[in-house]
Amino acid sequence: MNAIRTPRETLGLTQAQLAESAGTSQSAIAAYENGARSPTLGTLERIAAAAHRHVEVTYFPPLTREDRRSLALHSAI
Repeated sequence: MNAIRTPRETLGLTQAQLAESAGTSQSAIAAYENGARSPTLGTLERIAAAAHRHVEVTYFPPLTREDRRSLALHSAI
């Protein structure tokens, strides 16, 4: 799931339309959607507002070595 493309397509907006509403460029939206760039939190909030969404940030403590090991073993299975 792409956090920018999915709501944009759900609303039937083009990248250019979303970019204009969010105050950014179409090429920036394209770069965010394909993972070439990451938006700042402020830009993400403007994009979300233009797509009638909100941004929620959740912080997590860093993974421990044991957590990373467990995830790696789980992925290998």
